[in-house]
Amino acid sequence: DPNHFMLLSIELARELFPPPPKKGRKAKWTERIETILVIEMERLIKTHKTIEGAAEKLSQDQEWIDFIEERDATDAISDRAEVLRCQYTRCHKKSYIKKFRPEYEEMPPKKLKSWASLLLNAAHHK
Repeated sequence: DPNHFMLLSIELARELFPPPPKKGRKAKWTERIETILVIEMERLIKTHKTIEGAAEKLSQDQEWIDFIEERDATDAISDRAEVLRCQYTRCHKKSYIKKFRPEYEEMPPKKLKSWASLLLNAAHHK
């Protein structure tokens, strides 16, 4: 086969010179994490009456503190509540949020305590 050596050289080139890694930072906010944020914010807005109040309350949760400090350490916004409020405002009307919302809204109240583990699981399994 006359193409044998050409195919071999192409395979060797791929092996020796793999494509360069993608440039840029990895996404901090995945669709799943944004969905969890929106549902949590909407749940807290019911008791705290404002987006700002809900963001302030959520910003005191240790799992969100850790997530924001790990992901947003270099962002211009240093106030955790403001990071959450801005992200909520950016994503609460996105189509995938509407698609996933029923899945999270139907979660039994006793499972609400597992939100922190959902967040951590989502953050580690992008």
